[in-house]
Amino acid sequence: MKRSKAEGRNNNIQNQFVNTQVSETASVLINFFQRYGYRLVQSGPLVAGHEFNGGL
Repeated sequence: MKRSKAEGRNNNIQNQFVNTQVSETASVLINFFQRYGYRLVQSGPLVAGHEFNGGL
């Protein structure tokens, strides 16, 4: 199915709007948590399997 150029532009505008909303929401959430003493930290490696409990 072929899309029109107008439809492609419309999708691009919608994507820009959504991306802007996501950025603003992320910024609001980060600021909220930082006000309560939370800080961004680098995540550690995932631990799974027998390494977690020393084996069976």
